Amino acid sequence: CNIDIEKCEADPNYGQGFEHILDAVDKQQLETERPIRTSAEADLLFDVRCLPNPFYIPELKHQTGLDPAVREYVLGCEPTRELIKRLEELLDFLLPLYIHEGKCGLVIGFGCTGGHHRSVTFAEYFRARLLKEGYRVVVSHRDIAREH
Repeated sequence: CNIDIEKCEADPNYGQGFEHILDAVDKQQLETERPIRTSAEADLLFDVRCLPNPFYIPELKHQTGLDPAVREYVLGCEPTRELIKRLEELLDFLLPLYIHEGKCGLVIGFGCTGGHHRSVTFAEYFRARLLKEGYRVVVSHRDIAREH
C-alpha cells in the first residue's frame, strides 16, 4: 500500500482513521534453493509457519483458511492461541503509535508455506478483530487461488 501524504493530509479524517491491509502471503520454506516470497508492501510481516499445518490433514488439505474446519483446526491449538494473544498485545501497542505519527495506512502480512491455511486464518481473524475495534480493513489473500 502506497501512502499519498498529500491525500492523507487533505482528508478531513487524517489521523483519525487507519486502514489495514492484511495480506496473507506465501512464504516458502527457508531453503537455499527455494525463493522466499513476501509481500513487498508489508509494513509488518508475521511468519506463522511455526504452527501446525492443515495441509497434512487429508480432509483439510484442499480447503483454505476461509473454511470453518481449517479455522477451527488452526485456532484450536494452544500455540496459535498464545501467538494470537501476543500479536494482539503488539498491535494494541503499535497501532496507536502509527496513528499518532499520522500514518493513514498499514499493511500487515501473515506468511505460511502455501498461503492457503494458516496465513488466511490469521488474516481473517485479525480482520474481524480490527473491524470490531472500528478500523477500516481490506484483506487480500494473494496466493489462495494458487494450486497446492
